[in-house]
Amino acid sequence: MTGPSPTRARLAALLAWLALLAPAWLYLVNAPRFGFLPENDYYGIALPVLAPEADANLAQRLIRARSNEHRVALPAAVFALNYHLFHGHDLPLSLLALALLAGVFTLLYRALPTAVRRSPRRFAYAAVLAFFAFTPAAADNVAMGFSGILFGSANLLAVLAIFVLARRGRSGGIAGLWPIPVLGLLGIFTFSTSIALWPAVVAAGIHLRLRRRQWLVLALAAAAALSFYASGYGMPRSHPSLDVDPVDAVRFALVFLGAPAGPRTDVALAAGALGLAAALLLAGLILRRAAADRFALWTGLQAYAAANAAAAALARGGFGEEMAVASRYATLPALFWAALLIAAGLYLEQQRPRRHRLAAAGLGLVALLLAAPSLARGRSLIDAFAARGSVHPVAARALVRGYRDADVLRAVSLKPEAIWQARDALRRLHHVPFDRRHPPPVARRLAPAELAPEPHPQLVGLVGGLYPLPGAVYRLGGWVFGRGIEVEEVLIVGRDGWTHGEVVRGIYDPALVRLHGRAARGASWAAYADAGRLLGSTICARPAGDPRCYPLPVSELVRPRLELPGP
Repeated sequence: MTGPSPTRARLAALLAWLALLAPAWLYLVNAPRFGFLPENDYYGIALPVLAPEADANLAQRLIRARSNEHRVALPAAVFALNYHLFHGHDLPLSLLALALLAGVFTLLYRALPTAVRRSPRRFAYAAVLAFFAFTPAAADNVAMGFSGILFGSANLLAVLAIFVLARRGRSGGIAGLWPIPVLGLLGIFTFSTSIALWPAVVAAGIHLRLRRRQWLVLALAAAAALSFYASGYGMPRSHPSLDVDPVDAVRFALVFLGAPAGPRTDVALAAGALGLAAALLLAGLILRRAAADRFALWTGLQAYAAANAAAAALARGGFGEEMAVASRYATLPALFWAALLIAAGLYLEQQRPRRHRLAAAGLGLVALLLAAPSLARGRSLIDAFAARGSVHPVAARALVRGYRDADVLRAVSLKPEAIWQARDALRRLHHVPFDRRHPPPVARRLAPAELAPEPHPQLVGLVGGLYPLPGAVYRLGGWVFGRGIEVEEVLIVGRDGWTHGEVVRGIYDPALVRLHGRAARGASWAAYADAGRLLGSTICARPAGDPRCYPLPVSELVRPRLELPGP
């Protein structure tokens, strides 16, 4: 009896890999929905580098680049390149952030023993690595590309350094260690999380039983890196003091490590404590009973994540434990659990070679217990970021037209004043959204017969918001969708029959979808209109193929305000 043909075996393996990489596909499919405007701290990093009036050359501006207390020269260089290639569009940054996650996954998979990678067991280990490498709980790192560049590049450099150290070990001698200081130096100019590389090097070095000369070289490199980092460290004014209560710091660090168990801090605290205890127990067993050098990379990764948890407890503990489960940090505890589960599975195989299936089953069970809450949270986060991204066209209109709309600009920056202050620089640079023309809509006059007197029976909608803005401008908001028909456009028609204002459709409101189903996906709209022309106007929707525009119902909260004279 013959086995499956090579072609079928390859096809089965390909399908298995596609299934294992489902978390990555989840990001890839949703990436275009995350919007085109960079968000939050991007502007504080990129604009000082890109601004043509800067008083230093590009290299000097990159070296000075900061994000809070972090040196970010390499990410700033990526942002500058993205500006020159794509005018600062956020999608390339999101895709690059996803590629960095893929780089981490590839290194970790290559670190598995050859015997495992050549056996069917590789799919069990690869599934664990894929889920945690592309954890949906870290949606912040892909949806906001700048954030993923910061954390992803620092993680990749650290993982690569530990990978090289684990591969070369004692046999590489002193000459074989040169990539470690180089990668560590690059890490300092990437993000502060890379400082945790050096505790990871110590943990991996203990397992590798490095020689004294090797320890001396690594110690000198670590001292130089840490001294250089400390020399330029500055506490941001808006951040709490580093003087954190020790008990609170320990709780924060444990919640940080247990974050994959869910956003609830009490659950994360318990998971973090169990995970740390398991990591310490496993490290002790490995050093006593196993070929410890085979576990150097996995223990080093756990130390890297644990050191970052401790550093975050000092630097961010004053913000409260909720900060420890923030999506932006999720790649770090994910590395901890991936390394812990892989090391545990390999250790069980080594101790009980005939119980491969039992080891894989136990590994999978724990991974599933952590995967379920991470997946649930990740889907919610991706949905929320997609909703934010659908508001980007409205924010672009506000920036281009000069409407100081803080609520809309909050979809781009948690500090709307900061993005508003960056508006002039963005315009001079022709940076997104000033990289293309945004001509105002052409006004047209509707004949009386084109404006229906009553709402359409198959259109469901409402004019639900009216917000005054500086400069005698209003922003209107509402939603409309058809049951069995398609909405072609939404218009604001003045008393004279002429259309005016600027309507942006396609805004995604998850609450509306939950209420009305998938038909309401992208049904929300927003519009800007001059206050002087808005009095007595009709907001209407025109179905596809229908020459008439049908008035939308107006909420009782909006109706009286529409009847008031404009300012």
